[in-house]
Amino acid sequence: MTKDNTRNRRASTIFLIVFVISSLVAGVLILTSTARGSGGSTSAADEWSMGTIVATLTSCTTALVTLFGFISTTALAWRKEQRESAAAELEQERKRIDLERQRLELGQKKKEDGP
Repeated sequence: MTKDNTRNRRASTIFLIVFVISSLVAGVLILTSTARGSGGSTSAADEWSMGTIVATLTSCTTALVTLFGFISTTALAWRKEQRESAAAELEQERKRIDLERQRLELGQKKKEDGP
């Protein structure tokens, strides 16, 4: 595995971990805020304090950004692996053709030098 593949895989893993954590935090914030609002005599709008709104929006934004980062790094790494695979196949085919050409040249040389 090349250094770039390792770096892409590490970035993808970090994006995935941050996405899962921020999604969980957003879910917990939303669930606790709605549970508090439905239990008392105050309305749900009163229970949504500015801190809860900011924390929920920040967590949701972080979840969306990290999801996008995870998808993009995974897609870019996948495309790069495909390009490297195609380049390796071309290189292998070039070597096979070169070997075949050398065998033909060797066979012709043996015929010229032979009896």
